[in-house]
Amino acid sequence: MPGARGTARRATPPTASRPVARRAARTSAQSTARTPALAPVQRPPSRPTPTGARPEQTAATPARQATPRQGARQDGIRFQRTDSPAEQRSRLLAQAYQSLRDSRFAQAEQLYLDALAIDRNSIDAWLGLATLAAHANRPGLARQHYQQALQIDPNDPVARAGLLSVQNTGDPVTRESQLRNLQASGAAGAPMKFSLGNSLAAQQRWSEAQQAYFDASAAEPSHPDYAFNLAIALERIHQPRAAKLQYERALELASRRPASFDLDTARLRIRVLGEAGSGK
Repeated sequence: MPGARGTARRATPPTASRPVARRAARTSAQSTARTPALAPVQRPPSRPTPTGARPEQTAATPARQATPRQGARQDGIRFQRTDSPAEQRSRLLAQAYQSLRDSRFAQAEQLYLDALAIDRNSIDAWLGLATLAAHANRPGLARQHYQQALQIDPNDPVARAGLLSVQNTGDPVTRESQLRNLQASGAAGAPMKFSLGNSLAAQQRWSEAQQAYFDASAAEPSHPDYAFNLAIALERIHQPRAAKLQYERALELASRRPASFDLDTARLRIRVLGEAGSGK
C-alpha cells in the first residue's frame, strides 16, 4: 500500500504563506505497487520491488494542536473563549494526522470528515481522505478525493502528484513526463521526488531512480518508504553495503510511523546481504 510533504506532514514542502494545518496532511504522492511475497526457502530469495508510497505515509510535520484559551478575569470569574471554526478545524486536522501516524485509520477518517463538516474547502482534509483510501487499496476513491482537492486549488502539487500516483495508467514514461512538468512548475517536494523515482524504477532506470529516492529521503528523512525504495535501488546498482544500511534504516523508521512495504521482506534482504558480505 504504497505517498503520511516533509512528516500523509508538506511528507511528505510547506510554504510560509500556507496555514500551519496544511503541513499536517501533506504527503508524499506515490504509486500503489505491492511488495512481493517472500521467496520459498529452497530458492535464493528474490529482490523486492519498490513499494509505492501512499500520501498517508508521506504526511509532513503535524499541525499545532489548538487549545482553549482562557479569557481575562472579571469580578472573580474566569471566562473561557470558545474556539473559532478555523481553530476547531486545525485541531481536528492535527488529531487526524496523529491518528494516521498511529495507524488508527478509522479514527483518522472520522476526524477528517469532521473537519470537512466545518470547512468543505479544507484541502488537507481531502488529501487525508485520499491517503486513507490509497492505503486501503481503493484507488478509485482516492482519485475522487484528490479531484475534490484540485477543484479547490487546481495547482496544488501534492494533490496533482497524488492523482498521478493512483491513475489507471500503465505508461510510466507518460507519468514521468507529467511529474517532471510538475517539478518544473515549482512542485519539488519529497512526495514528488518519490513518485518520480517509482516511475523511473518501473522503466528499470535504476541509477536515476536511486537519485530520485535519495533526494526524497533527504527531503523527508523520517519516511520509511523512501528509505526502503532507496535500498532497493542501491541493491539494483550493486551497492549491497549501502543497501543493507538503508533496509535497516527503513525498518527503524517503520517502528515510528506507518510503512507500506512488507517488514519481513526488509528483514530478509538484511539477512541475505549480511550473509553475502560475510562470505557465507
